[in-house]
Amino acid sequence: MLLRNARKANSMLLGRVMPTALSRRLASSSKKNKKQAMQKQKQKNTADSQHARIAAHQDMLSAPPKSIASPSIDPSEFVPSSEFSGSRTPTKLHFSGDLSKYSWKSDKNTLRLDQPDQLSFEKEAMFDPSIHLPYAPQDWKGYEPATPLSDFLFQRIGVSGQITTAEYMRHCLTNPDYGYYTNPPSSLEKAMDDDWDDDWKGKDLSENKETVGATLTSKNNSTIIGPKGDFVTAPEVSHVFGHCICVWLMTQWQMMRKPARVQIVELGPGRGTLITDILQLATSSKLSDFGESIISVHLIEASRELRQQQKRSLTETLGHLIDFEFENIQSENEYDQDGNVEDAAHSSSKFAMKVEWHDDFSSFSFKRDKESPVMMVLQEFIDALPVHVFQMTEEGWRERLIDVASSADKKSSSGELLPRLRQVMAPNVTPAVELFLDSESYFNLPLGTVVEVCPEGIMLVQDMAKILDESEGVALIIDYGQEGTGDTLRAFSNHKQVPLTSHPGQVDVTADVDFFALKNCIADGNVKGFGPVTQGEFLMRMGAGDMVIHKIEEESTTEDQALALSEALKYLVMPEHMGERYKVMSLGKKRDGIFAPPGMET
Repeated sequence: MLLRNARKANSMLLGRVMPTALSRRLASSSKKNKKQAMQKQKQKNTADSQHARIAAHQDMLSAPPKSIASPSIDPSEFVPSSEFSGSRTPTKLHFSGDLSKYSWKSDKNTLRLDQPDQLSFEKEAMFDPSIHLPYAPQDWKGYEPATPLSDFLFQRIGVSGQITTAEYMRHCLTNPDYGYYTNPPSSLEKAMDDDWDDDWKGKDLSENKETVGATLTSKNNSTIIGPKGDFVTAPEVSHVFGHCICVWLMTQWQMMRKPARVQIVELGPGRGTLITDILQLATSSKLSDFGESIISVHLIEASRELRQQQKRSLTETLGHLIDFEFENIQSENEYDQDGNVEDAAHSSSKFAMKVEWHDDFSSFSFKRDKESPVMMVLQEFIDALPVHVFQMTEEGWRERLIDVASSADKKSSSGELLPRLRQVMAPNVTPAVELFLDSESYFNLPLGTVVEVCPEGIMLVQDMAKILDESEGVALIIDYGQEGTGDTLRAFSNHKQVPLTSHPGQVDVTADVDFFALKNCIADGNVKGFGPVTQGEFLMRMGAGDMVIHKIEEESTTEDQALALSEALKYLVMPEHMGERYKVMSLGKKRDGIFAPPGMET
């Protein structure tokens, strides 16, 4: 659609320019009356052509594409892992597309195929619902209320045509003005749904903040992360998770022969809980040598609100231990834990550490210290990167797109309000199908098979591998997913699944990570992918059980705290909770060319 619109705009422009250019070329050899006659005839042909194109465009818009159902995932599941409406078994496929043709078009906030001759202008300014969306409902009775992002997408779809699921997902999460992460719905009160997980009913974890996670009730009042938000991440459940990650990083640092200077990078730091827990253990007396080697921390975070929460988490928890130097963050009043300026003598006894924020990974790549090893952590980051969704139909592979709802759509019999946007199947082959599904391994898959491709995830891992190769570094990826792809794109609000296109910009949109694709995309390089192993297996290998037992056996630990510690460990490692749904994969070089990184042994 985007290519067709670009060609259409170019054609209209040529239709206006060519008559004048042609008349000038004929002026030197033609008589005046002949030149005027030719100009009139050319203008008439151009006008007829333009009218024909406009009429064809309106006819196309007035015929709404066929809708498809949302993925059939059980909404009672916190993080579904195998309920796919298409291919029930994750499909391992070799990706062979040329991602060099896939580029970022920043002026329109969309990722698309290269179009060097595409005109750049504000097409949304031409939007007229009666012309561009004649098939849309008129009164919107029975539909959800509009959101600022849905209004924006109406204009975009109306003028430019249906958008890919990847573009929709990107707008939903990181649109500069209306994105879920970049502009969280803080004005909406997020109330915790009592039955979001039966295992946590009636448990007030805030009373056990020393052992279960201080950030659950800290001043980091995120409206999207935590029990009162839309989802809970492992670092928010217990300090044990972050301490296990720190143990893994420290072990890798030892295998690097204890370099004096290392850089730690976290992509998608959320409220800052994980990086705070990592640094808390790293700067303890037991691991102080490792802590002193951390010269800088780099946080890849686009949200200004979350940056402030990350800064507060670090300052309030570790301000008495670490002398932070913050960069690329809006200045606030600097204070220590008691709100007082510390004296120079006290400050000199603390760890010194620079913390710098970056909008994207390329910023860090450009600014990093080229002489120091890099250690990266990605915890529930890749699942938020945009995916293209394809389905095998009787006509071959077709891409799922996002369109405005149609007045011809069937209304809900239960009386539930319908989303104003819907999923549709592209009637023809799209450029993304030609780019991503050109391998023979895709040709003979069964009818109804669904494949998701995350180009940004693949390119990110390739960029990471390049830096890890140059710096002799390592990376750890923790996310939900499997080795293969299926129909997993979905949305969550208040710990419950909602329709994918519901309340754009105000709900979380996510897709399972295809670890097979991530490993395969760097298979030919020096840096390899190891794993994945289940989160439960990894944490236990890193000593999670011993940590909890040691804490429980301390005399100062109360019975309530001991119970909370036990429940938190169970939630992190047991298969029926996070233990099996979440996987852990590492990137690096084999130790001595033989051994896999710790925790990744098979």
